[in-house]
Amino acid sequence: MSEQNLITDVRTAKIWLDAQASTLDELGMRLQAVEDAYRARTGEFASVPTVRPAAIQALIDNASDEPGRDLLEDLRPAS
Repeated sequence: MSEQNLITDVRTAKIWLDAQASTLDELGMRLQAVEDAYRARTGEFASVPTVRPAAIQALIDNASDEPGRDLLEDLRPAS
């Protein structure tokens, strides 16, 4: 990725984020609503499983020598 593409991507993301809420309080409420919907598996998150599929767990287990392994181990289980 070129530096110019990265700058364009960051600017595009900022425009999108700014359109989501006009204040940090509004953004916080929006993010809380997203978290609540995810935890309850409602709305757009209704099809997200509550238990990590065996195939995904196997990929995580087999990635022990991959960069980012510490991050994978820090992730909370799906349930």
